[in-house]
Amino acid sequence: MNQTQAFNAAAKLLGVPVTKVGIRKNPDALTGDERLQAIEDAKAARAAYGVAKAARSARHEALLAGDAEYQTLKAAAQVALDAQDKANARAYGRRITILRCGGVFNVQEADGDNFADAIEELKRKKAVAA
Repeated sequence: MNQTQAFNAAAKLLGVPVTKVGIRKNPDALTGDERLQAIEDAKAARAAYGVAKAARSARHEALLAGDAEYQTLKAAAQVALDAQDKANARAYGRRITILRCGGVFNVQEADGDNFADAIEELKRKKAVAA
C-alpha cells in the first residue's frame, strides 16, 4: 500500500474527507523484537525510578516535617493560593461562553456578559483571522 492508498483508506474508515487525514511517519521507531526488549527495559527503568522517588519523597517529608517555619509558610501559601483562585474565578469569569465542539476537545471561541457581547467578540475574532 502506498501513501495515497493509505490516506484514502484512512479517510474512508474515519468517515472524513482526505484533506482531514494526517499520517505521521517515524523512520526511527523500533520494530518487532527490538520493541519488546525496549518495553522490558522501560519497565525496569520505571520500577527503579519508583523506588528512588519513594526514598527521596520519604526523606524530603521527614526533613520538612520537623521544620516549624516551613510548616507555617506552607500553610500561609495555601491560604494565599486559595484566595488567588477565588479572586481570579470572579474577576475573569463570563456569563456566556461560545464553544466549537467536535471530537475530543471543545475549543472556546468567544465569551461575554450576554449573548450579544459574545457574538460580537466572535465576529471580531473571525474578522481579525480573515
